[in-house]
Amino acid sequence: MVDSRGGFRAEVSLEQGENLVEVTASSEDGARSYISRRVTSLASPFLLLITEPENQSVVSSSRLPLSGRTGPNAIISINGRSAPIDRFGYFSTTMLLVEGPNFIDVVATNDDGQTLSEVVAVIYRPPSE
Repeated sequence: MVDSRGGFRAEVSLEQGENLVEVTASSEDGARSYISRRVTSLASPFLLLITEPENQSVVSSSRLPLSGRTGPNAIISINGRSAPIDRFGYFSTTMLLVEGPNFIDVVATNDDGQTLSEVVAVIYRPPSE
């Protein structure tokens, strides 16, 4: 809707990167006017990426570094316990493994309540003596 001064306001969804926004104005007598603008959105998509360890790895140490990245406003939980996250969305912690198969459940929840999860399987085989 146009206000009494000829102004208007509208919300549009933007994809990450460059977007083309087009506006068409029409008068009562059928005249039309067009304008388009390129708008760049720098917003990062919500993601969950485990960078370490590789899924289905076999390791020989009971202490396992786990790291990854998610959205900067997300909350991370690893096997049900919260983990620290920096302002860019990077997280890192050390897991204590039991001998044999270990399943690490990583859940990211963003500020809209959306969740992403990933399970990493790691087998811990202590070194032979």
